[in-house]
Amino acid sequence: MPEPIDLEKLESDTFRSYQHEDGMWDVFMGLLMLFWALGLLVDSTFVSLMMLVPTGVFIAGKALITVPRLGRVKFGRRRVDRQIVLIVVVVLAVVVSVLMLEIASMGGFDAIEKVGDLIFIAMAFTVFAVISYMVMYWRIAAYGAMLTGSWLVASLVGPDPGAVAFVVSGTVAVAAGLVTLRSFMRRYPVLAMEE
Repeated sequence: MPEPIDLEKLESDTFRSYQHEDGMWDVFMGLLMLFWALGLLVDSTFVSLMMLVPTGVFIAGKALITVPRLGRVKFGRRRVDRQIVLIVVVVLAVVVSVLMLEIASMGGFDAIEKVGDLIFIAMAFTVFAVISYMVMYWRIAAYGAMLTGSWLVASLVGPDPGAVAFVVSGTVAVAAGLVTLRSFMRRYPVLAMEE
């Protein structure tokens, strides 16, 4: 007699495959850190706008690499609700971080700016820890620690050492993502489309 199918485990395994077996989260986090390094060295609106590139790469990678190999997936209501909570937490954290940084910069005192940086670092780490928990991928928390650690170096030591820390962290993350992506592409060939 065949074993009954555990649909919850099947959905969980599918979610994990769909979310991080392709290495897109790793590439996203690595590019984010590399562009942050560039932002520390070059103060320009163009560089600030380039911070959108990692998001574009993530979305394009999912659409052009992951979906053709795994297909489209519709997850259960509970998982969708978790994704909504994740979005709300991230948006709130970003808003609170921006407000704290604005308040800190209005004072004009270096000590207040340092406190603002520390608040931002704590908020950023919390956001990455929550994302890691919600998408069930521990490496996001590790990348969050690398990102916030690099920001701490930039805040306490200076922008040049901070940029080096971001470049090293970003390079490690992108390399891990590309290795994972290569393995994913070998494991899952492109699905043949039904006519």
